Amino acid sequence: MTVDHIPMSTAGSAGLLASRRAVLPRGVTGAGRWEDPYPLVFVRAREQFLEDVDGNVLLDFHGGYGTAILGYSHPEVDGAVAAAMTDGRSFVGCAQIHEARLAERLCALLPEAERIALCGGGGSDPLYHAVRLARAATGRQKVVKVEGGYQGWHGELGASTTPPADTAPTHVPPTVPNSPGILPAVTDAILAVTVNDPESLRARFAAEGEQIAAVFVEPVLHSSGCISVDDGYLMLARELCDAYGALLVFDEVLSGFRSRVGGAAAPTGVVPDLATYGKAVANGHVLAFLAGRGALMDQLAPSGDVFFSGTFNGGPLGVAAAEATLDVLQSTDAMDRAIGLTTRLAEGMNAAIATRGLPAVCQHHGSVWNLYFRTTAVRDVRDLARSLQGGTEALNLAFRHHLRDHAIFLQRRVGTNRGFVSAAHTEADVDRAIAVVDQFLEHHAEEIAA
Repeated sequence: MTVDHIPMSTAGSAGLLASRRAVLPRGVTGAGRWEDPYPLVFVRAREQFLEDVDGNVLLDFHGGYGTAILGYSHPEVDGAVAAAMTDGRSFVGCAQIHEARLAERLCALLPEAERIALCGGGGSDPLYHAVRLARAATGRQKVVKVEGGYQGWHGELGASTTPPADTAPTHVPPTVPNSPGILPAVTDAILAVTVNDPESLRARFAAEGEQIAAVFVEPVLHSSGCISVDDGYLMLARELCDAYGALLVFDEVLSGFRSRVGGAAAPTGVVPDLATYGKAVANGHVLAFLAGRGALMDQLAPSGDVFFSGTFNGGPLGVAAAEATLDVLQSTDAMDRAIGLTTRLAEGMNAAIATRGLPAVCQHHGSVWNLYFRTTAVRDVRDLARSLQGGTEALNLAFRHHLRDHAIFLQRRVGTNRGFVSAAHTEADVDRAIAVVDQFLEHHAEEIAA
């Protein structure tokens, strides 16, 4: 397939940044929204496309950080939200009939879910509550988290997320705070481990097992692009938690409802004590939740003493969106279609890479993919860090700009080129994307091989 450069003016986005900087930090609402030399400013989204202020329409593989599993502005989901508003269901802070119905449905779908705690914000909310609940339930303070994982903006798990400067393999990686302003005492309570390294888990528990309240792990490490986590690693985490009286917590905020309706970890047979979900469950509308064993979840207020509240918990519009999203996922082939297209995309990229004999790889799981340069496999964040030496971030930036020049959008994330496929994408979309990537590989072969 021949792909042509699509001339686009982005003067409108560039011009807006000057005025936006006066009221927003650097003109955006979070670190992930920035892109050098400036981000595109969008005005609308439909299905698999985004339109910016200059009228450019881009094929999108950002998917709202993976939220739009069905595609943007899905008619059934948005229709359910509109109906809820018309019915006057947009009031918050009171018990509503629909939240229990959604909770019952989620309990039937998720293997670990005997109770559900609906939260009012993004995925950081249930993760925050999971830390508090784990500490209260065990009487311990320390938590284990996988290096390279992102478990929310708060300090309770806010450490060792970005690829480390020290790329040497280690069973006991240092815990590095994600941000200034996080108290040292908070960071000291976080123990980092290396994913897919059983000895790393064993070393942490051997040294401090009696002080560990919980282990937090993504069943697929999407925070570092797309790193598959070995079943044996998850099984060992389960065994160690049981042996030492700690809780196992799966962070499925990104992976849940992107691999299967029952969560990415379900096929492993490893059942956590608690699990967190968000993003794709409501197809872009605001909803996240904590799921877990009844005896644990009943320790949350008001049935227990562990404080749990929030004005927007179980927000009715998010609940309506989640119910409608589940309706579509369970009654159609939407999930299978998104996964099949992702496989087609990844295989096409890898075929183009193999043809040129380049050190690059597209790893994928469910409907999520990531193209890594200057490596042939990424099994942990140290592999990723090694691949980023020698200016690979500049190559990643050039890759995103190349996509944009061909009317394809991929959102920036440090160290990765992570994308999401929705059920709204088509084979033609995927084949065009493969051709654009192939062209980039041709033009940048020497840099990739350097």
